[in-house]
Amino acid sequence: MCADFTDDYEVPAAMTEVRSRVTYFPGSTIGNFVPGKAVTVLRNLGTLGHGMLIGIDLEKDRSILEPAYDDAAGYSREFALNLLVRLNRELGADFVVEQFGYEAPYNEEAARIEMTLVSERKQSVHIDRHRVEFRRDERMLTEYSYKFDLDGFAELAGKAGLEVAETWTDPEDLFGLPERVVAGDRVVVLGAEGRGLRPGIAGVLDHRVQIPMAGRIGSLNVSAAAAVLLFELRRRSGRLARSGDLTY
Repeated sequence: MCADFTDDYEVPAAMTEVRSRVTYFPGSTIGNFVPGKAVTVLRNLGTLGHGMLIGIDLEKDRSILEPAYDDAAGYSREFALNLLVRLNRELGADFVVEQFGYEAPYNEEAARIEMTLVSERKQSVHIDRHRVEFRRDERMLTEYSYKFDLDGFAELAGKAGLEVAETWTDPEDLFGLPERVVAGDRVVVLGAEGRGLRPGIAGVLDHRVQIPMAGRIGSLNVSAAAAVLLFELRRRSGRLARSGDLTY
């Protein structure tokens, strides 16, 4: 199935015949939408399965958030400025990328990061046959990243007709995975980046799986680890359907 999850879509008949379906929405993509649109997205995603596992970024101190979205190495800045590169390449614009800066302040009242490009001088830009004038220090808002508290997200989900059954967070309560995912009698629990599973949780699991790592990378974040796990389960799905069990 390929669809725009921000718009209405129909679930293919073949998917409706599956006995148990879980929708996985990783990272904190839901935080890129203003609340009204986020409700629409959650409502649409809720039609795809019998449960949903969704990642959210929890509210935290400005001193943590702002360096994360405007890092010293400049990766966030390059990511944001790539929007202008694409406008030049794909729409024939003539932005001088070097004449724009990048800022990512945290708006505490709205609980969101506001990623912004800033014109560093007075300049004119052409897009197709249109001419756009920029004042010095004029700002272009390019992206939001909303942060949530658990009660606030539960309220947002409720407006979409969903109910939070269970929530997992990392040891510092920086990130959350609302919802409970149960397929038959199996529950998948993912460890936090770097620290892995808490001892109390690890002790009650029937199986433990470690994703092989290469090079200097020591661990994956929860979203990436879940994606790898789901891909591998999908790859093995034919054999699993026959044996009814996993071999690690």
